[in-house]
Amino acid sequence: MQIINKITLSALAFICAPMAASAQSASAGLETLIQCKPATKIAVQTAESQFLAIGLEKSADGFYFPANGKKAVFFGDEIIAAGVFSADGENKISVYLKNQTGQQLASRLRVTAIDENANTDEPSYVKQTSAKTTLLIGSAAELDTGKKTVPFRSSITCQVTR
Repeated sequence: MQIINKITLSALAFICAPMAASAQSASAGLETLIQCKPATKIAVQTAESQFLAIGLEKSADGFYFPANGKKAVFFGDEIIAAGVFSADGENKISVYLKNQTGQQLASRLRVTAIDENANTDEPSYVKQTSAKTTLLIGSAAELDTGKKTVPFRSSITCQVTR
């Protein structure tokens, strides 16, 4: 029986390892995309496929949330929600995090300018990375999806004008 259990666990590890690597790769790709470097392009379908690859599911309201029982990790924190939007001449991708503060995330990404237009109790940050790309880091607030309100500790958004 012990031999069968060891074989079963080995087979399970063999099957799960590529899936974990794929999720890590998608998370790394998403982290690169959302840093909003100059010349960043946001393709809605690409962002959506990366959300799905890291274990998020699209809800009826258009936002992505962790699939049942799964935890999606992004910049070392748990994702509460995510979204990608295309409207009014811009594409935008946002990720909402559970534990890191906006200040911690801004420090990690070397964003120092306070966003004076943000309506948050704690400082939010902004960095114009090029003429068409802006990185926004928000502090604790609530995300209103239209169907529910989701509290989060920080958010990161890459906004690209077309």
